[in-house]
Amino acid sequence: MTIALTLRVTGPQPSAVAPIPAEATWTNTGEADIALHPWLQANGPSAQHSTVFRLRAIQASDPLIVAAGARHTAPCEIVVPPTLLHEDEAATDLSVHFEVRVYTKPVEALGDPNGQDFDLVPVPIDIDIPVRRNGIAWLDTDYGTRSRFFCHEGAVYYARSDDLPALLDKAAVADARAVTCSILVSNGKLFWSRHSAKRQPKGEITGLSDVFYRAGDTIMTTYGNAKVADPATFEAIGPGERSLYMKDDYGYRCGYGRDATQAYYFCESTSPTKSNVVRTCKSPETLEPLGYCFARDTTSVYLEGKRIAKADGPSFRLLNAGFGQDKRGIWFNDTFLDDVHAETFELIPDSRSLRDPDPLAHTSWGRDAKGLIHSFGRATEDDYAKEMARRRDR
Repeated sequence: MTIALTLRVTGPQPSAVAPIPAEATWTNTGEADIALHPWLQANGPSAQHSTVFRLRAIQASDPLIVAAGARHTAPCEIVVPPTLLHEDEAATDLSVHFEVRVYTKPVEALGDPNGQDFDLVPVPIDIDIPVRRNGIAWLDTDYGTRSRFFCHEGAVYYARSDDLPALLDKAAVADARAVTCSILVSNGKLFWSRHSAKRQPKGEITGLSDVFYRAGDTIMTTYGNAKVADPATFEAIGPGERSLYMKDDYGYRCGYGRDATQAYYFCESTSPTKSNVVRTCKSPETLEPLGYCFARDTTSVYLEGKRIAKADGPSFRLLNAGFGQDKRGIWFNDTFLDDVHAETFELIPDSRSLRDPDPLAHTSWGRDAKGLIHSFGRATEDDYAKEMARRRDR
């Protein structure tokens, strides 16, 4: 089953917050008719920027039948990721490399409940895209980092990683203030991402980190009352981190905090409303975040607010999002890999991480002098070959 895909820009981008009009052409280069799922999924770093472009097709929801040797053309849109929206930059031609996943299956399998699923065929595309990036003014958070909110042509927007920015039509540019990366105050109201909060907190609001803010005498998390023991002495430890397994800054966030007596942890993907007390941390004044959901103090290491048994705090360091190392050796998340030779251990890409700007940042594979390691244990060369062969299915 062979399919070719070409992409052509058909007009200028109307504004920095609008998609770029384009046209996609599928060509069946095989000898049999095939069915195409009418959805384009594209990602991959561009040649000039470590970012991800996305496509979305504008066409019918039913499968398309493309005869052998024939082609089908349909309009689509190129969605510009928010990481490319910078202040005071005019239109720029970007040389972009896509890897588009095309969904195909044999025509005879259509309508058969026991037939095969659509096969994901990766198709590389290189194209020059004119991108408008001027007129964007990002809002910094109360604690000095860039938020997901920005102003453009008299309106406030919330940037999303997988779609166009969302307009906050009830927010005003004149008084918009980013409390945290995903919480905004404007017109006397608090907004969470692009929605007005159902319950408006009372008192003066001040952002502390990506997941903690102060409302009057109360410490709040992204979702509600943090219920800390001593709000008056509470402080966030660091600006916040990506949650476990999050690959970009627009996903779930997590972070640690402390008051005069104890440490706290909150994660947008796993915590309900209140923060979790890190009860095993006996010296909260020495607690420091390491990245993602990891932290350490003078004796211990913590993952998602829980102490990692026997991990050594003073010597522990993260190698990437999952692997770590202390004086004993190599860890994966909270598991010590006692069979791994730390002196020769190195990270290697997996099938998912090959599309990332840094292919080692999130890989779950490594190698030492003895052989391959996958997550929590040993793997074979055949295992790795199968893993890398899965790239076409992702």
